[in-house]
Amino acid sequence: MGQKMSKIREMIKKNKDILIYTLLGSISQILNAVPPIIIAFKLTASEFGSYSLAKMIMLFFLSLLFSSSQTPFVISAQREYMETKRISKSIYIQLIIYLGGILLIILSELFLSKYFQSFAEISVRANIFLVTTLITVVTKNFMMSILLSTERRRKSIILDIVYNIILNVLIVVGIFLNKINIENIFIIYTISGLVSILLYLPSLKIKSICKLEIVKNIREIRSFVKFTLWQIFGFVGIYLSNWGDNFVLKSHVSMGSIGVYNFMYGIYAAAISIAYLVAGYFTPDITKNSDNIEYLKKYLKKKRWLLTLLYSICCGIVVLILPYILNKIYQGKYNEGFIFIYTFIPISIIFFYNMFTIPIFNTANKYKLVQITNIITVAINLIIDLILIPKIGISGTIYARIVSVTSQMLILEVMVRKHIKEMEKAKDN
Repeated sequence: MGQKMSKIREMIKKNKDILIYTLLGSISQILNAVPPIIIAFKLTASEFGSYSLAKMIMLFFLSLLFSSSQTPFVISAQREYMETKRISKSIYIQLIIYLGGILLIILSELFLSKYFQSFAEISVRANIFLVTTLITVVTKNFMMSILLSTERRRKSIILDIVYNIILNVLIVVGIFLNKINIENIFIIYTISGLVSILLYLPSLKIKSICKLEIVKNIREIRSFVKFTLWQIFGFVGIYLSNWGDNFVLKSHVSMGSIGVYNFMYGIYAAAISIAYLVAGYFTPDITKNSDNIEYLKKYLKKKRWLLTLLYSICCGIVVLILPYILNKIYQGKYNEGFIFIYTFIPISIIFFYNMFTIPIFNTANKYKLVQITNIITVAINLIIDLILIPKIGISGTIYARIVSVTSQMLILEVMVRKHIKEMEKAKDN
């Protein structure tokens, strides 16, 4: 017994950093999941459907223009930081993408705002504050990437925690003042982003890690842009995986049913976001050890399984207690969506397991394989949606999710084993 406890303590000590990071990440995601839960209490199911579709528009631009360059930036900046203790070249390229993205958002708002308002059934003012929310969220995420790439992982996630605390406090205040509606919700998101950015800006210490310089090496720019373009391809796939169901649902079910679905899907999204955090955490280490076969094997056989086991235990607890809590809080308003808790949360375990392979492919410049896998997964999900949703309504999304995520797991597992074998053969030769 004493030896077992000693081994457990030693294991915890070795993995202390990732455990603390994951704990902070979990806190951040829990805080991030709270606003929709509070908002859903105040809004009707139909209003929550409109709020969800508005977020869907925002996240499309976030995925297409910004999230797609985040991983290339972190990997490029990490390599530059290892060599020079600066990220000047990487941040220059990322800054161009950031400013170009902001310009495209403004142009889209000028020419497509009526379509956005009609699709989400929101007002002109709500649409304007949706745009300001997007800009502040993008800026916050940019700051988090800088911290992550310069090995300040905890500070990166603490920035997100600060943002979510401010957001939750303001929403609670709004509820007490009886001021919660779709327009005011996005005003609150904007204020939360601005305050957290201003509070955390000094801690970036930009002058010590960056002396802005024009990148003249075309090969470096081409490599970064090529990686980003493939990430766009993949992130649009991920976006459609997360939100594509709504395109099909909009044509076949009521706004109230869309509200119920998105309320439950928000819980699933909060769960799988932890997987993205873990993948982001390991990306710098895998970048350093991309040629170290023993490290990669240990990462896949031990760290992946250990963290997946811990995540599974947490999911089991959630499945047992969450329906009871939601029934008490919402008095049956969303009970028809409980089937999603019993299915989507277990599905999130498979997704969590899948995400451990992504940093390996990205750092080995095999990101094309990852993005092609994402597109295949999305295609499977949408095809099943199109077949089943017209027949059985929102329940069709469950079968689509089970088949698509399981398919993703099988493809990625075959690919990562093949990658390790190729590395072993190359080493022997």
